[in-house]
Amino acid sequence: AEWTAACKKWVDMVIAAPWNPRKALLDISAMAEHAKHLLATDEADAIEKSKINAQYWPKTGHEQLVRHTLLDGQWVRGGSTVHAYFDFGRVVGYDGGKPSTNHRAEITQATPPQMHGHPRISKD
Repeated sequence: AEWTAACKKWVDMVIAAPWNPRKALLDISAMAEHAKHLLATDEADAIEKSKINAQYWPKTGHEQLVRHTLLDGQWVRGGSTVHAYFDFGRVVGYDGGKPSTNHRAEITQATPPQMHGHPRISKD
């Protein structure tokens, strides 16, 4: 419980900091396995599967998108998770059957912190 509270306090300080200490947090974080966003084999498959779970554009380097979004995106706290949003200006995947240039990455307080992400149509 103390560790979780300390992590939460540190992440809150990271969010509020005028400088960018995010890289240090990402360096100690691990990619979480969320295969449900990596199921598409082609564009038509991504469109269809995204009606259930958002899908990355086939063959997109999703880990690089997650890291970029967490480093440069807008951070918002969501309970014990930080959500980061970034618009890549190009299609990174599909959400609800629609192409998305927006990406949401998440970093969850755990030991080590876990990160993952997925295309999003909106910030919710």
